[in-house]
Amino acid sequence: MIEVLQEHVRAAVEDLARRFRAAEPFPHVVIDGFLRDDAVETLLAEFPPFERGDCTNEAGRPGLKSTFERVAELGPGFARIDRLMQSPDFLSFLGGVTGIDDLLYDAAYVGGGTHENRPGQALDPHVDFNYHPSTGWHRRLNLLLYLNDEWREEWGGCLELHRNAWNPSADEVTTVLPLRNRCVIFETSERSWHGFLPITPPPDQPRLARRSLALYFYTRERPPAETAPAHATVYVERPLPRLAADEPLTAPDCAQVEQLTTRRRQHVERLRGREQAVLARVRERLLAMLQPGSPPGAEALAALGRLVQLEDEALQSLYRRETELATLVELVESSEEPFRLDEPLALAAPVIGGWKDGWVGRHLRLRLRTHGPVDGLVVWGTLPETAGPRQELTLYVRGQVSMCTQGVGDFEWSVPVALPVGTHAIEIAATASFCPSDLGASEDGRELAWILRRIGVLAVPPSPEAGHPAS
Repeated sequence: MIEVLQEHVRAAVEDLARRFRAAEPFPHVVIDGFLRDDAVETLLAEFPPFERGDCTNEAGRPGLKSTFERVAELGPGFARIDRLMQSPDFLSFLGGVTGIDDLLYDAAYVGGGTHENRPGQALDPHVDFNYHPSTGWHRRLNLLLYLNDEWREEWGGCLELHRNAWNPSADEVTTVLPLRNRCVIFETSERSWHGFLPITPPPDQPRLARRSLALYFYTRERPPAETAPAHATVYVERPLPRLAADEPLTAPDCAQVEQLTTRRRQHVERLRGREQAVLARVRERLLAMLQPGSPPGAEALAALGRLVQLEDEALQSLYRRETELATLVELVESSEEPFRLDEPLALAAPVIGGWKDGWVGRHLRLRLRTHGPVDGLVVWGTLPETAGPRQELTLYVRGQVSMCTQGVGDFEWSVPVALPVGTHAIEIAATASFCPSDLGASEDGRELAWILRRIGVLAVPPSPEAGHPAS
């Protein structure tokens, strides 16, 4: 069976082994012309239609990727490859290239088989599950054989091997085009991050698909230093695109942000579901170990202590996330201008401490951009009766401090301060605030101080009644 491999491949074991060990960012080797031409032609002819495979994604809905695991049923060509991959000669060849002895072939093709990816499909950087779900074998190698007559890097879909997918700024990526009869063999470990960008075919090939055959190999044992607790596939979501606060967003920018944030939410929901299933299993077994009238035993006590510790850590994390999300809600809700800005003023960043209904808290923070020189600011606001009979406000800008005292009702506060063209940080602090929920008026739990209606520029010298500036 080994004769199905090209002769130059069979003769290059030592060179392939050297390249495998030296490759970055983790051990791998790319082999062109892997199979005999006639074998590749047969695989292309027998490749299953998209609809014949399983195209259900991780969310349980139809997706853009189709897999077919029972490859030996596809025809004589795939049956021959199936026999090749489990033959002693090929496993010996593979061990010689990778330095991994006693390799085992997965006849069930769990997660493997034929893969067809349609336009729009991507694969986030990930490390694979590390134990076979049925046999418990250690997953050691991925062998990918590509079956695409033509492919260009600008079409996306290229295999990417990552050094550190969790840290994009420090990541290093090796890219491999998925060309016909190109084989990639790489070691699967806790650092073998790989994936591919969305497939974006050229206009003249809108139905272009990315086809491959994925084969995985295992061993019964693995060096302890390389062994990790069992886990499913671990994905890292793609980073957000680079956006500038002062540059208009494009439609593709908005679509990409929507897609990435949606995928993250779905990813979190999947992980939470998996966590709850594991916790239920652990709890059920633990309670079975703890029976009235029997000593608990050291193992049961250790497991119970660790479970409680993990739950406490989860609770602490959730409380931290709750406070951070509350801050985020405040930021998002204040990103829409809740008040009017007169020319030549504009917001240079989201408002902190203000809401869309115009209410602001004790500390309002703004970044104003001036498109022309300004001699002073005018703040129009309202102090409702619910906020108290009087309010002292202090405005900080460019190292200057201005204060005023306002009573219930509308007010106009003029602040003479020179602002050149550019961006300026402004803060308005109030001396008092209230929480509507504390008054029983509503369930509104915000800390409110007064209502900001408008900020304009000082056109005339301020009158003494407009406020009491002081520095």
